[in-house]
Amino acid sequence: MRNLIFVFLILLIGLDIGVTSIGDTESKRSWPVINPVKKTFHFIDHHEMGAKLRIVGIDGTPLYQLECYLNAYDREDRDFNYSGNFECRLTSLYSKDRYSTLLTDQIHPTRDWQSRGRFLLEEITGKCAEYPDYGRVRHFRLRGMNLTLEIKNLKIKLGSAAENAPWYVDRIEKLDLDVTVIADPTVLSEIAEPTKYLPCSN
Repeated sequence: MRNLIFVFLILLIGLDIGVTSIGDTESKRSWPVINPVKKTFHFIDHHEMGAKLRIVGIDGTPLYQLECYLNAYDREDRDFNYSGNFECRLTSLYSKDRYSTLLTDQIHPTRDWQSRGRFLLEEITGKCAEYPDYGRVRHFRLRGMNLTLEIKNLKIKLGSAAENAPWYVDRIEKLDLDVTVIADPTVLSEIAEPTKYLPCSN
């Protein structure tokens, strides 16, 4: 009986050490320190429709790549299903991840579009345009950084029927995108932290 109690106590101590170790590992988790960057991109339909930005470490090592596309549903990509009127994707250049974009806040995403990196017309026009984190300004906190995407000077082309398109759809004619990335070592999340706001609907 004493032997069983002794074994039980040893197992409890071992379990406690294991849990503590996992917690310590998570709390001490860190990411490469990024070099802050601020850049503005200009997008024009059928002209400058895409842009790429490399986020580098303080030693100049490329760490992440941000890709953004205007009328992104036009884009054919084997690695990612772009489906927004405007859409940005963030990927790591130093690690292999199970996420198609690090801008997702879904632990188990089933679709590429499950990310606030996808901007739909109804989200960036009307009353939703000024709505926090789902309108024209979106903040993402992940991997030791704060990344902000802000759409400015938006111009919409109403209906593409004039271009003999098979459907009548509004397109973005042009916009400017301000990208700001700053280091924040307190952010430990592997993917974007969930925003405290609920999605907006016009």
